[in-house]
Amino acid sequence: MHPEREPHERFLFKNSEQESRIEIARKNLHDTTNIGQQLAGDMFLELAFEQGINTDQALANLEIAGNCWDKSILLSKYIDSHYLSSCVRLSNLSMYRSFLTNEMADLEQIEKAYYDTVETANLAHEYLLQSQDKLSSNNVVLGILSETLVLSLLQRFNISSGNPQWTILPSLISQDLGKNSNHNAVKNSWDLSVFTHYDETELSYKIQVKTAYNNDTYENDIQVVRLSEVCKSQPIVNKTKGVPRLLYREMYGDSSVTEKLDVITENLLDVID
Repeated sequence: MHPEREPHERFLFKNSEQESRIEIARKNLHDTTNIGQQLAGDMFLELAFEQGINTDQALANLEIAGNCWDKSILLSKYIDSHYLSSCVRLSNLSMYRSFLTNEMADLEQIEKAYYDTVETANLAHEYLLQSQDKLSSNNVVLGILSETLVLSLLQRFNISSGNPQWTILPSLISQDLGKNSNHNAVKNSWDLSVFTHYDETELSYKIQVKTAYNNDTYENDIQVVRLSEVCKSQPIVNKTKGVPRLLYREMYGDSSVTEKLDVITENLLDVID
C-alpha cells in the first residue's frame, strides 16, 4: 500500500457499515507491505470490539489482528511509524484480550505489557536520536513516542498501586479519527482509553496526547495531555536524560531515576483527573 492511501483507507473503514468493514479489512489481509498489514491489524482490532458479536468471534478477530501486526514488523525494512505502531499494539495484546473476555488482567500480564511498551518507547527514542530526517516522518514518530510514553507512565502508576484497577488501551480507529470531518470543529478523537474497574467497568478517561501545545480544541470529556508540560524540565528526547531512558533504567533496577518519574507521573495524573 502506498503511504498516501492509508488515511483514505482508515476513513473509508470508519465510515462504512459492518459488512463493508469486514470486506475492507479482509482485502487488506492480502497487502504485502508493512503499512497494509499494520492497517489490517488495526481494522481487525476494531472488528473485535464491534457490538453484537460473541466473545469467540471477538477473540478470533483479535488473533488475526495480532498476526497482522507480527507480519507488519517482519515486512519492515527499517524502523518506521508502522513498525512502532504494530509493536505498541502487540505489547498490549493481552490487555485487549482480557478486556474482551471481561477478565481483569493479572499483575504479571500488566507488568509484561508495561515492559514491552517501554521497550517500544525506547526503539522510537533511539530512532529519533539517530535519524537525520527532519521532515514530517520524524514528527509522526515523535507523536507515537509521546503516546507510548503516556501509556507507559499510566501503566507504571497502575502497577505501583499493588492492586491494579485500570486497563489502559491504545484507541481503536474510530476513536483515533473521531466523528468530526470538519477541520475547524471541536474535536472528539482520542489516543488512549482508560477503563477503571471498581464497582463496575467504566471508560473513565479519554486521553488525547500532544507532544507540545497547539490550538486544537477538544470536547469536554477528553483530557488533553501535552507531554512537554507534564515532563516540564525533563527532556522527552535526550541520549541520557530523555524520559524513555529513565523508564528503561528504572525497569532494569536503577532506582536513582524513580523520584523524577514519580513527579512526571503525578503531573500526568493532575492533568487527567
